[in-house]
Amino acid sequence: MELKCNQNGHQFSPVQTICCKIDCQKSRPACAQCMIENHHNHIKELKSIYVFKEWSQSKQIIYQKLKSLQNDLLEFVSEIDQLIRSVTIDSTQIMENCNLRELEEFVNKFIQLDQIERTGVINQTIPILTQAITSFKQEIKSLKGKTNSFYYNRQNFGKIQTQNSNKQVLDLSKLRMLLIITCPPDCICGHLEMRRWHCNCGQSYYLDEDGNIICLKCQTKCFIKDFKFQCEKAKQKQVHFYFRSCSQVLMALASSIESSDLQFSENNHLRFASSINMNLIKRWNE
Repeated sequence: MELKCNQNGHQFSPVQTICCKIDCQKSRPACAQCMIENHHNHIKELKSIYVFKEWSQSKQIIYQKLKSLQNDLLEFVSEIDQLIRSVTIDSTQIMENCNLRELEEFVNKFIQLDQIERTGVINQTIPILTQAITSFKQEIKSLKGKTNSFYYNRQNFGKIQTQNSNKQVLDLSKLRMLLIITCPPDCICGHLEMRRWHCNCGQSYYLDEDGNIICLKCQTKCFIKDFKFQCEKAKQKQVHFYFRSCSQVLMALASSIESSDLQFSENNHLRFASSINMNLIKRWNE
């Protein structure tokens, strides 16, 4: 089907070229009139529809490489998360006050930290990774600043993309903690046990400060009110349960948030506790 230009005064003119100039702020699909009015000073950056089709197919390789990198990084973050949790130490704990079991755990964690140091990861690998990540972030930030904002600003592409896919654009700047809470009160298991919840992909779920349960690997999120909780007993009965009120969630989260100070700095812990309480109350009845 032949595409028609939608610019004022250009209606019914066929789209003939695509503008590929990285910082062009005009609509990229261009008819003959668009080429004269909007792209005359960078004609060499225009590609015919047919040339663009071939060109874009060659760029699919770049996309696949980025997706592969993303999956590797998500797996890496998950492994680091598990490692950190296995060696997390309560800085207020006094060795002299430990019982034998606690002392055993205390010693094992320090032995594991010593082994990590001996591998050279801390003094050699981490600085190299940090430098590479910083450089990559700067390149991405620079690229974002150059790319065309016309389509995103006028067509709200991000929302359309979310509606048409289960995968969503996650705001990774939001504070989040591992989702470790009891089942909803109605659950057949009795909801007494604190449990760490996992996605079907095997990765841990996180709870962000907006009250969303997210999976970093699958790039999905769901407001906790709408989340289907299913422990092992519920899975056996093929049923699931919801938290029925905001107060139920806040009560379930109380002890989890209190212990989450191991995942946050003091300031971020206070911010998370304040934000999630406020956002849950605000969003619950929307």
